[in-house]
Amino acid sequence: MVKRWLVNSMDYSLVVNFIRYPTAKQDVLSKEIIGRGTKRGGLYYLDDFDPGRAYHTHHQPSNQERQIWLWHRRLGHPSFGYLRHLLPDLFSSLQPIDFKCDTCIKVKSQRVSYPISLNKTNALFALIHSDVWEPSPITTAASYR
Repeated sequence: MVKRWLVNSMDYSLVVNFIRYPTAKQDVLSKEIIGRGTKRGGLYYLDDFDPGRAYHTHHQPSNQERQIWLWHRRLGHPSFGYLRHLLPDLFSSLQPIDFKCDTCIKVKSQRVSYPISLNKTNALFALIHSDVWEPSPITTAASYR
């Protein structure tokens, strides 16, 4: 049985393949194996991990980039093109296309609509819709689920 976990260690997005022996760490984009490890005492030890071979490189954002991200969040996630229109001095050496906001991408994604129901009725309360939801994993202030 092979299990795959996505590991995000701040600078790297890696896939860890848990095979009986050894354990391989693989870069998500290049699919290159960049490390191997062994299981000892219930823990996985990386024997030859080489972060320099990972596709991702560490990027230290400039003060200008930090300011752009700050205003992007403060103003409620406007498009970076609009932000450039509002704050042109911040974009003096940067382009709006250089910025990707995960929150904006997730919010703009849409769900497929439900199929048209074949259940139709002419009488009141002959058809009842009920949303059944399991207990919430989060308890309320009154300790209810």
